[in-house]
Amino acid sequence: MAAKKYWQAGKELFWVLSAALFIFGGLELVWPRVVLAYFNLDWLLIVWVFTAIVLVIHYRPSYEK
Repeated sequence: MAAKKYWQAGKELFWVLSAALFIFGGLELVWPRVVLAYFNLDWLLIVWVFTAIVLVIHYRPSYEK
């Protein structure tokens, strides 16, 4: 049961990071250097990829129910 909660939290973290990447990427397209002047997107991308890999490795179909 606890593993399902951790998986759900990881899934939510993945979606939050995905939204942040989408928003920051859009802001950089509209106003260049508005985000990169304060925050390096490379670290966000690394955490996003790591989270996705962990979710794929630890996926169990029973977690969806």
